[in-house]
Amino acid sequence: MALLMLFGVGINLPACSYLHKQIIQKDKKSIVILGLITGLMPCAPLLTVLTYAGLISRSPLENLSYIFLFGLGTSLSPLILLVALAGLIPRCMVNVKESYVKLFNFICAFIMIVLGIQLILRAS
Repeated sequence: MALLMLFGVGINLPACSYLHKQIIQKDKKSIVILGLITGLMPCAPLLTVLTYAGLISRSPLENLSYIFLFGLGTSLSPLILLVALAGLIPRCMVNVKESYVKLFNFICAFIMIVLGIQLILRAS
């Protein structure tokens, strides 16, 4: 993904363009429903944390408190504000020169490459 972003290559798959037309362009409410469905489905790391909390707790009440506090910490994360504000970036870049867009793509690709290298090095 980072290399595609770095070289400015987009992926235009027929299935993706069909879904884009059916979900996003038809009705804006459907993207909210899709986000809610995605948010309700737990991911593997979340299931791992919840399972670990269940295994280390000594009572059901302690398990519920661990899970509640974990969820509270997740929902009050400052990253939520950053993600919400990230939606403003395309609106701000409408009147920006093409060179700034390329620079922004380069910075994003560089960050993705660095994070990917860190992930690979930590796994080995």
